[in-house]
Amino acid sequence: MCTAGTRSRHIWGKVEYIVHRNNLRRARLRAGLTQAQVAAMAGLSRPMYTNIELGRKNPSLDTALRIAEVLGQPVEDLFGVGAAHVRQATA
Repeated sequence: MCTAGTRSRHIWGKVEYIVHRNNLRRARLRAGLTQAQVAAMAGLSRPMYTNIELGRKNPSLDTALRIAEVLGQPVEDLFGVGAAHVRQATA
């Protein structure tokens, strides 16, 4: 289990994703939404969304894209996928 503010590594298939736990929370708060609101808008249960936000569960690609759409953010900014994450992490 990760402590607050740390990175956790999740493997989905053969692709490694680095998830920053606080990215979802920050984006949600910037959007002025509760966890329940994001969950409902993304078609998830609140407990499932909470577990994703806390880094306890890995969302499917479809779920990650729906959450990103609800929050109005690129999926790579929220879930740290690809070069955008590498640039952000080294800045």
